[in-house]
Amino acid sequence: GFTFVKLVTALQFEREGKLMNHCVGNGSYYNTWRLNREREYYSLRDRNNKPHATLEVSFNHSHPLNRKGTVNQCKGNSNGKPAKEYQVYLRRFVRDMDFAVSGDGSHIDMTST
Repeated sequence: GFTFVKLVTALQFEREGKLMNHCVGNGSYYNTWRLNREREYYSLRDRNNKPHATLEVSFNHSHPLNRKGTVNQCKGNSNGKPAKEYQVYLRRFVRDMDFAVSGDGSHIDMTST
């Protein structure tokens, strides 16, 4: 019942920030993404489209087929650590996408099974 949604419109960024009580919706994240595309933003959503975690992933400058992503931010509601019940989805997403984790690495329990 959970899925990751890539944020690509100003309305998506604004909604995410409002529902998650953090600054991804203040306009600067969308404008930065739109201008340089070096970062991508993902939202973990439940079956009712309610967000539970927001991830910021940055990419190196290599060829698009070889570029590597790194999770710099992973925020739950009000910038907190996402709840334990969502950690399995975060781990799976990071591993499936072969992303490295830095910055808010403590917000993703990568050592759990």
